[in-house]
Amino acid sequence: MHLDVPVLIRDYRLDRGEPSVEKLLQIARGCGLRAMTVELRWADLMRLGSALPAILMLKNGSAMVLLRAARTTETPHIIVEDPIAGPDALLTLDEARLASGWSGRVILVKRDYRIRDEDRPFGLGYIAAQLLRDRRLARDLAVSAIALSLLALSPIIFWRLLIDRVLYYHAVSTLAVLCVGMLAFVIFETIFAYLRRYLIVQLTARVDTKISTYVFDKVLDLPVEFFERTPTGIITRDMSEVFKIRSFLTGQLFGTVLDCFVLLIFLPIMFFFSITLTVIVLAICGLICLWIIVTLPVLRKKAGAVFAAEGMKNAFLVETLQGIRTVKSLALDARHRHEWDVRVAKAVRLRLDEGQFANIIQTIAQMLERFMTSGVLALAVYLAITTNDQVYVGALVAFVMLTTRVAAPLMQLAHLLQHYDEAQFAVKTISALVNQLPEEGRGRPGIRTPLVGRIEFNGV
Repeated sequence: MHLDVPVLIRDYRLDRGEPSVEKLLQIARGCGLRAMTVELRWADLMRLGSALPAILMLKNGSAMVLLRAARTTETPHIIVEDPIAGPDALLTLDEARLASGWSGRVILVKRDYRIRDEDRPFGLGYIAAQLLRDRRLARDLAVSAIALSLLALSPIIFWRLLIDRVLYYHAVSTLAVLCVGMLAFVIFETIFAYLRRYLIVQLTARVDTKISTYVFDKVLDLPVEFFERTPTGIITRDMSEVFKIRSFLTGQLFGTVLDCFVLLIFLPIMFFFSITLTVIVLAICGLICLWIIVTLPVLRKKAGAVFAAEGMKNAFLVETLQGIRTVKSLALDARHRHEWDVRVAKAVRLRLDEGQFANIIQTIAQMLERFMTSGVLALAVYLAITTNDQVYVGALVAFVMLTTRVAAPLMQLAHLLQHYDEAQFAVKTISALVNQLPEEGRGRPGIRTPLVGRIEFNGV
């Protein structure tokens, strides 16, 4: 966002000297920014993270811009910019030097991006904006999902009528009518399922194209110094995380969200059949979600270690292939083979550790899912035996089928937490790559032949 100082002075009638904090908040909000003042300590400055840059208010009424906070070094410090001195005059301050002039007040400023803003930084908000850009496609997806949810009731109604009416009364004519109706439902369901998959492919292709071109353009805009200090393998590894985001969108997010429309239709019907059994089903699903949430931090740590090991291995491979002439001429084959074996062994060991832990998570979740489907049926039979309520066999079969259909999206929601965590890690990786300051003083069109000529006015 580019703001002109003379225009701001004229529009907000600023006097000479430093504007007040209230005036700064008014200016920021008038320019489409979110701004607020907070009272912080030195330890709080170290934890601002993505909230930077921020404005530090000094005791003499002036202000400085807090750019970065480094707490990993032996002496934690911050890097600030004095607006009066210029952008090149950066200051490094420790806690003692800052306390002598800082009032403790900080102004946090963030930009409110709209859906169609092309210059917003890469993140989950950018991906969500790309998904919502084509509202007609999203509307058609929602319509198809609702239609499929309604049509999903047809097999359950078919089986219940088949067992409780056709078999009991030996009604052949009713069987024929049910078969014809079921055939029509199957045809409609097939058409809507095809349309839903078609729309998902179209929407995913558009988002994938937008994200891929966006990431490549941002990488090309980075300064040369970044490529000189960053291994090529690390850059290619970070850029390849785009495919993990695409896999999350196509394989988990769209399918789970659209399948969850079934819950809006099936859960009220399940509560109509039996409140007790439905509560048990939801409780077991909640237990599965709780299990995944508890184990997610450990899995995230193991996945991060695997990601770092794979990055170092890929970086070593790319650098070796790029410098293969040097490796051959200096007879470094044996050394590079040894280093490659060490990196491969480390990556495989970490990936095996991650896979074993993920296997434990999946095993416990699958066991609880089996308890939910089979246990609910056994409990329903027990309640039918021990109570005097009249229970039809078709009703039990219908409830079991409802449980199975409801369990699928609920289990997908539980596992979506894990897949979302992986996708979020991929988004953070790409954000760290592309959300950097671009190279300045370089025109995007590239090198062009200079235009040479003259203009003459004759008989004007």
